[in-house]
Amino acid sequence: MNSQPILYLDELDMKMNVQQHARVDSSYEPLKIPVPGYDPGYYVERDIYQAIVFCTQEEEGFYLNKYANKLQFVRWGDHAVDVLPMGGSKAAGIARLIQKLGKKPEDAVAFGDHLNDLEMLQYVGHGVAMGNALPVVKKIASHVTTDVDRDGILHGLRHLGLIRAANVS
Repeated sequence: MNSQPILYLDELDMKMNVQQHARVDSSYEPLKIPVPGYDPGYYVERDIYQAIVFCTQEEEGFYLNKYANKLQFVRWGDHAVDVLPMGGSKAAGIARLIQKLGKKPEDAVAFGDHLNDLEMLQYVGHGVAMGNALPVVKKIASHVTTDVDRDGILHGLRHLGLIRAANVS
């Protein structure tokens, strides 16, 4: 499995272990952001906080069997799986932040559009799905806003009363 496309993320940047791959391209295309650069040894002597393995569900079984007690796997696309430290997730990060701020989950807001956002959207009091979100994400959200590229976060924040529309003269 060492030929599998993998994206490594540290606190500063992210790099791929391959220069180009169809699975990476198809996973990144809907995100409308450039595919990260190439550095096959990026993970060496760095603290890697997350990785993304670009594999099929069948191929994911290899990783689940080998690392089930050490890593957490969250699929977010046909060929993309987030690989996180055990106990690490968007929801866990939000939980730590709101605890530090002395707040409660029901006071928190989160926006999401994919499978890797489900836990986070269910954890907070106001889980907002983007208009371009998967149907399963929209189903569990407390509100659905417009698409991400149509100011979805802005519209969601307005809907929740967290910001007001600016007066245009």
